Amino acid sequence: MEHRYLGTVDSPRRGMVNEPLGAVTVTLERFDANGTALDVEEVHTVGLVVNVGLTLEDGTTDVEHLEGETTVSPTVVDNKMVATFGRLRVQQAGTYQFHVRVFNLYESVSQFSGLGPARIPSNSIFNGTSETLVIGNHIH
Repeated sequence: MEHRYLGTVDSPRRGMVNEPLGAVTVTLERFDANGTALDVEEVHTVGLVVNVGLTLEDGTTDVEHLEGETTVSPTVVDNKMVATFGRLRVQQAGTYQFHVRVFNLYESVSQFSGLGPARIPSNSIFNGTSETLVIGNHIH
């Protein structure tokens, strides 16, 4: 049965350089091909990983200025998959968005490597961005 995921990204809108931010929370719901909501159980989270990164105003990815745990596994809360990133820090002042991708690590692609099929990350099952995040400098 084919299904799809719809989600939201809730995050802080302001912060200071190198100060811990409030939580970034990703919430996913499962739907069938007709748009009917499906039940979510812990088994549905097996193999899923949620990754968060920063995107600059011009849409390019910033791989240098985000510090903290940037990949987590979701849990089930109120029939939804939820992943929370806490204590992230941005190391440079600027205007950003959080970019979130969810991958299913167990969707495999067979490769003939002599060792059998290799497990590689599939295309993401969800991509989302947060509201704008403005990081300011400390005033001394």
